Amino acid sequence: MADASSHCGPVGCRFLGDHHAVLALLAGALLLPAADVTGKRSGSFEITGPSGETRDIGIYFDFKHTGSELKGFGGENESRNWEILDGKVDGDKISFEVKQSPDHPGIRFQLVYANERIQGDASAEMDGNKMSGKVNVTRKTG
Repeated sequence: MADASSHCGPVGCRFLGDHHAVLALLAGALLLPAADVTGKRSGSFEITGPSGETRDIGIYFDFKHTGSELKGFGGENESRNWEILDGKVDGDKISFEVKQSPDHPGIRFQLVYANERIQGDASAEMDGNKMSGKVNVTRKTG
């Protein structure tokens, strides 16, 4: 059985070189761009109101993802939706706001993309009343 010194040469020991190769591969994997979330998505939006009541309504998004910027529309369905504001994608994290009008409080979304599914939380406040929600959407086909 060879000892570690038999793998050493003028540049260093072979196991150190292997170690650097592994680190280089890991670093490269971390630099891979996040998945593109562009496209139409639909699914459930479970809302919890100020008094704790819950209801599950549908939700629709049409995302346009470029770099770390997210644009598009979100709302109840394809015909009733509003512009996405302040949209950002950071790795698998997605954040944005949707407002029905400039004087209407927005709904803030904090979502995560994994396995072709986008899930996460939404929150809003109007006249001191807080609302929260759970989002679960997949790519819309057809």
